[in-house]
Amino acid sequence: MNPTPLPLNRAILISSLERTVKEVQVSCLHDLYRLIGCDMVECPTATIGGVEQDLWCDEEGLMKSPQHFVKVMGFHQPIAGSIVIMGTDKNGIMEDAKVTVEQVKAEVEFLTRAQSRHLYGV
Repeated sequence: MNPTPLPLNRAILISSLERTVKEVQVSCLHDLYRLIGCDMVECPTATIGGVEQDLWCDEEGLMKSPQHFVKVMGFHQPIAGSIVIMGTDKNGIMEDAKVTVEQVKAEVEFLTRAQSRHLYGV
């Protein structure tokens, strides 16, 4: 018997290295590790397009001498590395992102390490 597949959630990947924003599918934590390129994630929240969203990112990003950062306008500081944006239901379960790629592009700035240090001290 084949196991029941996990549901796919629509998410948005912000790639700090490629400087791109695109839609992706996420079904589990391992998808987040693969998309972000890490072994441990953290999940702060930010308001994007007037909607609170989860920003899945590398928990240890700053310890890896990062060269690429993303500044999301609704978050207080740049984040080292890539980010996956998703929603969460009232029970804390991952669900589809509630914003569009276009909304995210309008509220994201890509920074080098030097720019991040100069502008934000990070």
